[in-house]
Amino acid sequence: MKELRTLENANLVDEAKLLLNKILAAQECEQKKMKEQMVEEARHLNDFQASYQKLIDDSRESMVITKNAEQVIANTQAAITKAQALI
Repeated sequence: MKELRTLENANLVDEAKLLLNKILAAQECEQKKMKEQMVEEARHLNDFQASYQKLIDDSRESMVITKNAEQVIANTQAAITKAQALI
């Protein structure tokens, strides 16, 4: 009877080890997925930051172009006024 209990206990220990190994494998798989997701999120963040910086640069360039266009318009209006005065 004692041998039977020892055998049952050994089987239970083996089953527990198998279960723990499965849990450990699942945890490792989940950790790997999380790390991959974090890398992907970091890449998206870098892409977003680069896009945002490009928008800022484009906005600044657009403001310079607008100011230059306004200056050209003002100069043209002044030239037209002078030309009308001469006519």
